Amino acid sequence: MTTPTDYKKLFAAGGICCSFSHAVTVPIDVVKTRMQVTPGEFTGLLDGVKKIYGQRGFAGLMQGFMPTMYGFGCQGALKYGMYEFFKDRMNAKNPNYRPGMKPTIPQTIMAASMAETLGTALVPFEAARIRMVSDPNFAKGTLGVLSKLVASQGMSSIFVGLPPILAKQIPYTVTQFLVYETTSAKVYAELNKRGITNVDHTGGTAITLGCAIVAGVTASVVSQPGDTVLTYVNKAPGVSVLQAIARLGPLGLFTEGGATRCVHVTSYVVMQFLIYDSIKRLCGIPVAGSHTHTTSGALPTD
Repeated sequence: MTTPTDYKKLFAAGGICCSFSHAVTVPIDVVKTRMQVTPGEFTGLLDGVKKIYGQRGFAGLMQGFMPTMYGFGCQGALKYGMYEFFKDRMNAKNPNYRPGMKPTIPQTIMAASMAETLGTALVPFEAARIRMVSDPNFAKGTLGVLSKLVASQGMSSIFVGLPPILAKQIPYTVTQFLVYETTSAKVYAELNKRGITNVDHTGGTAITLGCAIVAGVTASVVSQPGDTVLTYVNKAPGVSVLQAIARLGPLGLFTEGGATRCVHVTSYVVMQFLIYDSIKRLCGIPVAGSHTHTTSGALPTD
């Protein structure tokens, strides 16, 4: 079982991987948000990058950088750390549990849902980020945007995105972990059947990369409606979640910025798992699925 010291490392790893991965993909997120706020403004990701850079320079592409760093640093630490904690607690209550046993699908769903619910510390930062991207002249800095939102619209204005962010983040997190861990376990199990029972660092990184791509694309599609509604209610004060859904329609929930968001989500999911698994390996903590490998024999590499 994971030790208290391991949990500290996992919380730190989650904060690092989420903060970094979201920070370096801010330009993609800016284009995606603008496409959701103003449908038809750009023909695609590259067109959006070109036009925003032409209008506001590099600073325009990095709009919302600080609330992204702060928000996802907190959210990532809670999401990854508490996910591991909840999984272990449920395993401890399972009388048939043995070391290395893969969590059941219901356990994964419950652990991911509870961890992501605690990660809603992200909500005010997302409100600030979306307002900074949709209205760059609204106020200066993260605190300035939050202060003006509270002063002009009340405290509830920075939490208006709570229902849609849960509708986005819980399916996203559940899918991210479930698909990644299931895929990883199947890959390691298949290698084990073929007599490859000890994957080296390079081979493990390749497995992480492939499984993370699958998890990122799947999680993006599943959580797209929640993300579209989140952006809509934060750009239009006074609009409820149900009103936003009605105005967007079934097609709009999935298509507004969907392709750009898929690139964005897959990019940061891949980065997160590469960083997270690397930190786990450095700390001697088994990565998802690798418990099936216990003896020698290396995964061939080029």
